[in-house]
Amino acid sequence: MRSIALTVDVVWLKLLYILFALLELAYGYLIMEKIEELSNDQVRLASETLIELLFNLNINCKKKNIKK
Repeated sequence: MRSIALTVDVVWLKLLYILFALLELAYGYLIMEKIEELSNDQVRLASETLIELLFNLNINCKKKNIKK
C-alpha cells in the first residue's frame, strides 16, 4: 500500500512542477528544462512522462469542465 501512496505523491509532484513551468508559455523540451530548473535537478521527466501527464491533466480538466 505504501508504494501506491508514494507513486501518487510522485505523480502529484511532477504535475505541480509542470503547472509551475507552464506559468510562462512553454512547450515540450522547454517545459522539461524548466521543471529541472525549478526542482534544482531533483525532478527529471522523460518526454513520454510529460506527454502522459499533460494528456491526463487535460482529460481531467475536461471532465471537471475547467476552462483553459
